[in-house]
Amino acid sequence: ARVDVSDWTGTYPCHEAATFADVRLIALLMDSVPTMNMSRVQNFNGMTPLHIAAFLGHAEVLRKLLGCRGVELELPDADGATPLHSCCISG
Repeated sequence: ARVDVSDWTGTYPCHEAATFADVRLIALLMDSVPTMNMSRVQNFNGMTPLHIAAFLGHAEVLRKLLGCRGVELELPDADGATPLHSCCISG
């Protein structure tokens, strides 16, 4: 299966892995496509896996994604929210 292709909603496998707190899948994806910076992959709402993991409180996924080379912490989603905003919104 292609890990660098999205579905019709702009969701990539890394977004699904962040949603379901699958740290092993995040690690596998990072190893499979080392040139793909998981912290910059945006869906149609502009959300990255970092936004999703922060909003859902998935700390282990956040730790793994923060280890990405060139991690992008300030990338806003479609509403202008950064991953830190997502974390604060969800409490």
